[in-house]
Amino acid sequence: MAPSGKAPIYLDYNGTTPIDPEVCRAMSLMMSQHWGNPSSSHYYGVQAKKAIETARRQCAELIGAEPGEMTFMSNGTETINQALKGLAEMGEAEGRRHFITQASEHVAVLEVCKALERHGCEVTYLPVDAEGLVNPQTLEAAITPRTICVSIMHSNNETGALQPIKEIVQRVRKASNRVYVHCDASQSLGKLPVDVNKLDVDLLTMAGHKLYAPKGVGALYKRSTVPALPPLLHGAGQESGRRASTENVIHIVGLGKACEIARRDLEKNQKHMQEMRDRLYQQLLQGLGSKAWRPDPGKSWSLRATSCVRTGRLRRGCRTPCPPPSSRWKPTHFCPRQLMRLQPLRALPVTVMRCTCRMCLRPWELAKNGPWAPAALHWAVKALAKRWIKRRRSWPRLP
Repeated sequence: MAPSGKAPIYLDYNGTTPIDPEVCRAMSLMMSQHWGNPSSSHYYGVQAKKAIETARRQCAELIGAEPGEMTFMSNGTETINQALKGLAEMGEAEGRRHFITQASEHVAVLEVCKALERHGCEVTYLPVDAEGLVNPQTLEAAITPRTICVSIMHSNNETGALQPIKEIVQRVRKASNRVYVHCDASQSLGKLPVDVNKLDVDLLTMAGHKLYAPKGVGALYKRSTVPALPPLLHGAGQESGRRASTENVIHIVGLGKACEIARRDLEKNQKHMQEMRDRLYQQLLQGLGSKAWRPDPGKSWSLRATSCVRTGRLRRGCRTPCPPPSSRWKPTHFCPRQLMRLQPLRALPVTVMRCTCRMCLRPWELAKNGPWAPAALHWAVKALAKRWIKRRRSWPRLP
């Protein structure tokens, strides 16, 4: 729902983000003036190469890395494939092809792990608790002499769970063999402080479209002490031989500018988004009561609402004109499949997961749109709940 005559309210910023206007301007300059091939030695090529190196520095500064530790790729999924498959190939000679991850990891990691299993690797999928967190002690116990890598995301894209990465790394470092830690931080960058030196991770993924940069660009951080990984792509040797293919200069510049903005505005935006999250939660409480659910703020930054109708129907209900005023609204990402992974792991009742939707904010979003988002959700739930309540006679019980 949105005020009459305006665009629908968007609360799916964990799914993707719009391109920041400052990022658009930086990209536009590259399209109109500095469009050369960065491998060329003439003026246009040199300008493009300089722009890439500026973006590399901007990305590195956001996470406390050195510019030479950053490799630009086509998206976050490619960086995950490069990290995990590269380590699998590197560990083959030593007979170390065991990976550890978690059951609620992003599908980009889980599918790579499945592919590695089909090629002879062993993968341990750790359970998570009711807050969606991995137990570092359980992870430590899962490490064997054959373990080559642990891949745990920084914050979960669906549940908002903030994993104890620093403690996980400390336990991994106790292993007799060198075990590398990969962390997908795509959902955290720009929302939370992420410093690779404080976390002590070996590899880290960033995805542009989660950070108000364009789709089709990402970057892989690889600590300088990690041996060179076999590349996924072979060709002319761009990115110092780490990733062949002529660089997508325009998108790389966009990612660099987005990282610069995220670093500049992090403290201000983090405080404001926490205030907006709490405000939205209070507004949802007024209409939905206990069916509005916020996990422990110290363990999660997400906000969820549970209705007594399944999320697919709730989504269709939110698209329905909602007076006053008449409008349409598609506000959220509905995530029962992701949450279903938690059910065997003692997390949430199936009924709750099937009726749960995720809401994700951006700076100033709620302040701009006022009470329209919670009002639309209230209306949709009430409109769709009557038949469900008549049949079931009660709402799902929350944990």
